[in-house]
Amino acid sequence: MTGRHRGGFVTAALRMGAGVVVWALHFGAVYGGTALVCARGVPQVVPVMIAIATGLAVAVLLLIVRAGWRERDAFEPVFSASIAAFALLAVVWVGLAGLSVSACEAR
Repeated sequence: MTGRHRGGFVTAALRMGAGVVVWALHFGAVYGGTALVCARGVPQVVPVMIAIATGLAVAVLLLIVRAGWRERDAFEPVFSASIAAFALLAVVWVGLAGLSVSACEAR
């Protein structure tokens, strides 16, 4: 195995996993950020924070989908775009859920 193949494999693996990584970062930012903001006692920041995190994640995922769609003659770009599209649905779902519930309520 040459260094060229290893770099190609690593690049392909990172590209195929990019959608899941963006979703995980968004998930952590929304729920972890909400916990931190609530602990600081500023619940009015939560909707803004969720909206910004969701907007950024959606933009990045749309770029990944677009890049994969442009190169749809090979497996790896199509797979990357498909995973990113599913991650896009998950990001929107988490964002809407975070915006639809009251933040910082004591239970």
